[in-house]
Amino acid sequence: MGFFDSKNSVYIIEKPAPLNTLSPNSNVFLKAFKTNPVVFRALSLFVNVTKNIKFNTHKNWFQNENCSQFIKKIVHNLILTGNCFLEVFENKLEILPNLSLNLDENKSIIFYQYIKSGKIIKLQKEKVIHLKNMDSGIITNHSGNLGISPLEPALLAIQGHNAITEFMIGIIENGGRPTGIISYPENIGENQKENIKKELTKLGDNIENNRSIALISGGFKWENIGITPDKLQLLEMKIKFEKEIAMALNVPNPLIGLQDVHFSSYKEARKHFMEDNVIPLVYRIIHSINESINEEIISIIDA
Repeated sequence: MGFFDSKNSVYIIEKPAPLNTLSPNSNVFLKAFKTNPVVFRALSLFVNVTKNIKFNTHKNWFQNENCSQFIKKIVHNLILTGNCFLEVFENKLEILPNLSLNLDENKSIIFYQYIKSGKIIKLQKEKVIHLKNMDSGIITNHSGNLGISPLEPALLAIQGHNAITEFMIGIIENGGRPTGIISYPENIGENQKENIKKELTKLGDNIENNRSIALISGGFKWENIGITPDKLQLLEMKIKFEKEIAMALNVPNPLIGLQDVHFSSYKEARKHFMEDNVIPLVYRIIHSINESINEEIISIIDA
């Protein structure tokens, strides 16, 4: 059951129903942005360099925001999730939260919906401008209803990069030593075994105890079974993952702190990033908005 809100041209469903999720990886992308420094840096670059583009707006369509702030938010959503949803209402544009899609049996969109204050808001598809970073319709056997985030092909690299960081933190907390085992004589008593286990556990519980010394008598021997970071070549693997993440996002390596023989300077890399990545993306955004409204409300003065 529900009712139609004529003021906002939406249908409000009072009893929440199951939603079709936007993307199974949406939360993973958000976590990557919050926890992975390469993703955070790359996404921040997209947003920050957009402010250098000067826009001309022919009408005040952006509520209380200026056009530059509005476009920056769209860019952020497109890179992070591959999608951005705008609601068109009374000559105003508003960026919506990630919407769920209600599809028919042919996987065509019937309407969009999202949850607000415990209620499901249903929007007619004609009232929504759905911007996509890359149209998934180019992929075989894909409906094309959603865009694809550039983080999608970088997920394994992001997971590998995070795993190496966590592993190295564990090594640091262990005093820089790999894990190992203690061998002991067969004639040791159970009480002595438990006491030694407690003492060793106490020494390893806190990073401040890493320089403490344990004296154990009775033929005990320590044997390393873990592999040191240098033997695993973790730093080399971490750099490789960073390059893969940057490549998926089309961000030149120097902009995330890596050397690259293709660019002679940071300035050259930044210019390449603007001209080959950011500016074309912003042009696509503006073209899609103007085309959807059937009116030129945004144009670029200087990029």
